Amino acid sequence: MAYFEILNLLTNGHFKEANNRITQHKNKPFLYAVVKSLYYEFAQRLSLALKFAEKAWEIHALTPLESLMALSRLVSCQFRMGKFQDALNVLANAPIIEHDTNFIYWIHSIRYTEAMIHIEMGDYQKGTQKAAEAVKLAETMQNKKKLGHSLNTLAIALEWFGKIKEAREYYLKALETKKEIRDEVGYANTLCNLGALMSNLEDPKDSKAMYFEALTIYQKHKRIENMARTHELLGFVSNKMGQEDNAIAHYRKANDLAQLVDNELLKVNTLKNLVGILASKGHTNEAEKLLAELQHLIKKEGFIHLDNSIKLIEASILRKKPRASNKVRAQLLYRSVLSQPDIKYETAIASIIGLIELCIFEWQNYATEEEKKVIEAEIHFTLNLLDEEISRYNSLGLKAEFLYLKGIAISLLSDKTLGYLLLQRAQKLAKKENWILLENKATQAMQKLTQQKSLSLNDITSVSTSIAHYSNIIPHKLEDKMAQRFLRKLNEKYGSR
Repeated sequence: MAYFEILNLLTNGHFKEANNRITQHKNKPFLYAVVKSLYYEFAQRLSLALKFAEKAWEIHALTPLESLMALSRLVSCQFRMGKFQDALNVLANAPIIEHDTNFIYWIHSIRYTEAMIHIEMGDYQKGTQKAAEAVKLAETMQNKKKLGHSLNTLAIALEWFGKIKEAREYYLKALETKKEIRDEVGYANTLCNLGALMSNLEDPKDSKAMYFEALTIYQKHKRIENMARTHELLGFVSNKMGQEDNAIAHYRKANDLAQLVDNELLKVNTLKNLVGILASKGHTNEAEKLLAELQHLIKKEGFIHLDNSIKLIEASILRKKPRASNKVRAQLLYRSVLSQPDIKYETAIASIIGLIELCIFEWQNYATEEEKKVIEAEIHFTLNLLDEEISRYNSLGLKAEFLYLKGIAISLLSDKTLGYLLLQRAQKLAKKENWILLENKATQAMQKLTQQKSLSLNDITSVSTSIAHYSNIIPHKLEDKMAQRFLRKLNEKYGSR
């Protein structure tokens, strides 16, 4: 009961009273460690939250209930700190009494966190399974707040698993549930998640309004972490709408806000996304400087799951720099990512698109006649593979982007008439989705072809660089076996390199 009293105070922002209540339990080491961890998590001081959660977990002779309380606190803090594998290791060795209704609150908390960890780790099938379990447990408890959170997490898992229609339905259920119980922050969280889905698949103007509504709620409740993540979403959607200065400004604001809280993973992610957009917009000097800082932070914190993202950003910087040697180094980075057997699906897409663009540049600028034949064969192989793969998506934006890339490639390699038609299709799809940046690039490339002018590197480089700094741009509608087939074909091509 003491735990829930303190939780209620913290939820309503009564930190001073909550801390006074916590101090009263200093003579109870386990309870004190648990509620102190909870206090610091609400205060956005995650290092201290994890420290007290670890203390609670280390206390011996715990009852089954206390074991679940400590496990819930520990994995929650590890998740928030980005220590995903540590959390999974703890869960793998922790016995959980699955069907004891006396402990259902804590079992739900653990399953809910476990679902989010699996989603972050890229195991969307297991993430969906655990999220569905959390929904059932919340329904059994008749706890609408927990139900709203669980529905939101299940929607995220389904979106990443490619079940877009189902994901949308669960986002709307989550919004309805959270609105009913006046869970403002939870409502804002789901607004952002649904907005992210919509900005990928529909008119980004609608999602932008949702982000601003969520941002107002976060500001009211002083949720700095959420404010930072919302500015990232606004940066992404502004970039998609061709508002370059606004996009960079939002990413800078996100990074500035991240410095105000004790969350190293948030700091790394916001810096990564800022470097990514600076690189994609050609601000190479600042991007290189910040990349060095980012690499140091990642090494210091041990966030090895970000290694491929950093390689994509580094390649993005290199291909914007002059001299062929930089383009070659960028190619090697893309090939290095593609050669890995456990590469994520969306990372593979981003890498192969980047590699195609650099191969085109190599073919156009410095390859010998003999090398051109080899390059042409590789470009056609990857274009055909992508053509087959992207036709399975229900994202008009991604199809438009690919048609743009293919139109440029075909125009340069063989057939300007066919290339023009592909660019025209890309332009129409981009316009339909209000992707102004891509629409303008396609229009400019078509004008050059009409005027019989040469295409440049700026024409070749598509807007796919946004993938390097915002990972969930590609919600897909694929069964796992389809993704594995695609990755297997890539491995046959690049795995030995």
